[in-house]
Amino acid sequence: MLRRGAKVDGQKAFGVVLLGLIALYFALQGRKEPPASSPQGEASPTCQARVWAATLGYQEVRLQLEGQASLIRLAWPQGGLEVETPKVCSAGECRVPIPPGVRPVEVRVDACPPIRLGE
Repeated sequence: MLRRGAKVDGQKAFGVVLLGLIALYFALQGRKEPPASSPQGEASPTCQARVWAATLGYQEVRLQLEGQASLIRLAWPQGGLEVETPKVCSAGECRVPIPPGVRPVEVRVDACPPIRLGE
C-alpha cells in the first residue's frame, strides 16, 4: 500500500512541475526582448523610436520602427535625403526611395544614433 501511495505522490509532483513550467512559458510570452543583432542600441531621451530592422536595397532603404519618429535622414557619399515619416512609413515599416546603387548609406531617425548600411 505504501508503494501505491508513493506513485500517486510522484504523479502529483510531476503534474505540479509541469503546470509550473506551462505557467512560466506563458508568463514570458508577454516580454519583448530586443534581438541580439539589433542595429540600434538603447533609445536616448531625445530618441523616441527604435529601429528593429534596417535593410539597404538597390533603390530603397527599408526600416522597421517601434515608437514615435517624425524625420528620417539619409546620407551617402554623393548626397543625402530628409523625409518626414508620415510620407514614407505605414504600420511601423518605412520605405525610403534612394538613387540606384548608392553605398554606403547612413540612416538617422530623429536624434537617434546613426546606422550605417552597405559597408
